Amino acid sequence: MGRPRTIPLTVVILALAGILCIVWRLATGMAGASPRMNGPWTDILDLTRLPRQTQEVLAVLLILPLGAVLTSLVRNVVGFQTFGTLMPNLLALSFLETDWATAAGVFAVVMLVGLGGRAVVGRLRLLIGPRLGLVLTATVLCLVVAISLADHLGLAMRTTSILLPMVVLTILVERFYISIEENGLGQSLKSLATTLAVSLACLALLQWAAMGRLAVRFPEGELFVAIGLILIGRYDGYRLTELRRFRDLGKDGEEPT
Repeated sequence: MGRPRTIPLTVVILALAGILCIVWRLATGMAGASPRMNGPWTDILDLTRLPRQTQEVLAVLLILPLGAVLTSLVRNVVGFQTFGTLMPNLLALSFLETDWATAAGVFAVVMLVGLGGRAVVGRLRLLIGPRLGLVLTATVLCLVVAISLADHLGLAMRTTSILLPMVVLTILVERFYISIEENGLGQSLKSLATTLAVSLACLALLQWAAMGRLAVRFPEGELFVAIGLILIGRYDGYRLTELRRFRDLGKDGEEPT
């Protein structure tokens, strides 16, 4: 599976720091057990003293690195490609406050209009900035018409929840189109499917209330997330998809008995 490697000193330091922080907070009753803590400086470490709305925002921020861990596992260990390491996280974050019907509608409109507009704009041979701007303009016009039509038909829609998804999906359309030109439609569709699947997993993490409460109560858990990213980043063994391919090659190369 690859050369064995020694554990980096950074990992050991982060692990010890994380364990010590958790033990200290539990031993002193500082893990959200009381509304205030013992002193003005240690009080900063207790996120549970903050207003509920602020805690919810911080929970999302603290869980986001877990999405990066998940994406890195899929890319570096499993062997499936996504459109960037942060794109699944961005997609999940953009659809966090959007209901499923609105999310599906926005995704369909942006992808269809974006790909069609990108194909037309590509013939103009523009730089990436103006090109993305034109695709975004076409997408905005279509979404405006769609929102007006939905209102005319009496369909309720949270218009503020589509702003961030529209921008993120426009960037995804550009990457998808470039991938088609470089890698072909088949590989690009696989990367798109993987990106969406990982995004759904990241979205499930962001919406997991128990995980959010745990992250706010023990923010030092981010140290262990950093350890995971370091270990994945140092992994140089075979991907799981490569193992399956090599197994098939081994079967093909067997001599008949």
